Amino acid sequence: VLPDGNLFGEGVTSRIKEALLNECNLHTIVRLPKTVFAPYTSIATNLLFFSKGKPTKKIWYYEHSLPEGVVAYNKTKPIRISEFEAIKQWWGDENDDFKDRLETEFAWSVPIEEIKANNFNLDIDNPNSIKEASYNINDEIIKHDQLKNNIETIKQKIESKLIKNIDIKYFSSRNKEDFKKNLSYLYDKPFSLKEMILKLAFSGRLFIEDNNQTNPNEFKNNILKIRDSLIRAKSIRKITLQVEDKLIEEVRPIKNWAMSRLGYMFDVRDGTHDTPEYVKEGIPLVTSKNLKDGLIDFKEVKFISEKDHELISKRSYVEKGDILMAMIGTIGNPVIVNSDINFSIKNVALIKPYIGTNMNMQFLRYFLELESIKMKENALGGVQDFISLTKLRNYPILLPSPREQLNIANIIEQLFLLIEEMNTLQNKFIAGKETLYKIVVKDLTS
Repeated sequence: VLPDGNLFGEGVTSRIKEALLNECNLHTIVRLPKTVFAPYTSIATNLLFFSKGKPTKKIWYYEHSLPEGVVAYNKTKPIRISEFEAIKQWWGDENDDFKDRLETEFAWSVPIEEIKANNFNLDIDNPNSIKEASYNINDEIIKHDQLKNNIETIKQKIESKLIKNIDIKYFSSRNKEDFKKNLSYLYDKPFSLKEMILKLAFSGRLFIEDNNQTNPNEFKNNILKIRDSLIRAKSIRKITLQVEDKLIEEVRPIKNWAMSRLGYMFDVRDGTHDTPEYVKEGIPLVTSKNLKDGLIDFKEVKFISEKDHELISKRSYVEKGDILMAMIGTIGNPVIVNSDINFSIKNVALIKPYIGTNMNMQFLRYFLELESIKMKENALGGVQDFISLTKLRNYPILLPSPREQLNIANIIEQLFLLIEEMNTLQNKFIAGKETLYKIVVKDLTS
């Protein structure tokens, strides 16, 4: 908690701020009104939120305004926790670099380059302050109502698609109206809504079985034959997997799905554990921090020499269609490789399909996205959580036929796209509500 003077102070204060920004991620500054600590001081105060261990790249500012009808805080009418609800809704998740944050009338972001250019002055004015003349009250109300209607339409699409694609047996013990009611509680929690969809999908309840499809056990045995032929040709190494373990015992069998392990159905490897010498220009070295939102982020990679890349590739050659997944720290974030860029990997799992197996890698990515929650709970601990290569190879997996894999992956993708669209509109709606309230007050009092 710092007063305004510490934000724009120079000299020693600037050096302290420089050290803070270099050693910590100062991701958010909440600017409070001047009278928060009245009557003891009328100086404006700021809440600084930062995490140690990595430098700041961008600072988000949020201007906390006085509530409607309040001229100033005082001892008998102090700031209330309920007033922070709008900030909580806007806040987002630090683990994904606050990707869902939006600039609003009250929120804005400033890149670190601009901060440095201004001698580490953190006293940045709000560039998005509403200008009375630039808004038409009727237009804003129409936009607000339209946004609300669009959100409701997407909710109905999600509900309809789920009910249409859930196995009819699921509703033999559930009332559809109760299902709809319970589903409505998840619309404001996109992560939980996605988790629920994945749990339905990988418990065999999201797609109605097609009796004309390939027998999953035949499909599984065909993969094992291909794997054995690759071992005989010395294209891959033979690995011995455990026969029994706790995770296998916990898996609930699904009718017409084959039980196996990742290490039997896929070529599961990992990247180098060594730290090669970094160079200014060369081959990107991808680590877990570069796996974000289902994509590989090449913007912040370090580079290694061609020689080191060739050495690492002997152990873990990455190809299009492979899956990468973080094994250390933030376990999970599975990504399907869809890039023509040559790169190496470090401390990242590499899961490759055997050629000719017709395995749907999007189905596998969604499976890993769900199971990474469980993997984190069961992770080995040290300085950082991690899942070992042996554990990953032994991880149980239930597989339907290729055709059902494709159908399940397509349904999940369609639902997730609707959820992302809904989440974006909801964030705009929350931010727009505060703006609309202020416009209405100005309109009624002008």
